[in-house]
Amino acid sequence: IQWDLVTKQVVRKFKGHSRGITAACFLQNGEMVSAAHDQSVRVWDVETGKLVRSLNQHSKPIHSMAICPVSGDMPMVATAAGDRTIRFWQPTIGRMVRYIRLDSEPLDIAWVSETMMIASCVDGKARLVDSRSVRVVETIPGVDGWGYAVAVHPRDRSIAVAGGDGTVRRVDVQPSADAE
Repeated sequence: IQWDLVTKQVVRKFKGHSRGITAACFLQNGEMVSAAHDQSVRVWDVETGKLVRSLNQHSKPIHSMAICPVSGDMPMVATAAGDRTIRFWQPTIGRMVRYIRLDSEPLDIAWVSETMMIASCVDGKARLVDSRSVRVVETIPGVDGWGYAVAVHPRDRSIAVAGGDGTVRRVDVQPSADAE
């Protein structure tokens, strides 16, 4: 649902997912991308509310989505799902570019840089993933229990992993120069 925050009225509804939506983001071209428990990524025309395309390569519910901070003409969106994969998409052309299957199910993801992504996982660890080579560069101790959320500090690139045990752990991440 798109709301007008001034009038507090519904502007339009976006219908197409068959289960709960877990993430949404806007692209520079004005389109919106959503991800859901129905295992799909959908691209929407914000002005009309019409579905532009549906991407259906995940085999389990999608938990998280993040748009690459620097993506130029071809925006890059990543999704993390219950199938233990992080998939990298170019939503404006409807293409999955590549994917990586992790040792543990990723629950949340965030971009550290244009090419590096961090994933917090069910085993409480965080994985630093190179999005170009689709390999885990480093496995970082996180929290006891599930790592439900991850955030990247905007200046020093440290990360925070939040866990099911009620703790948040801050970790310094220093990706190697060859990984960038």
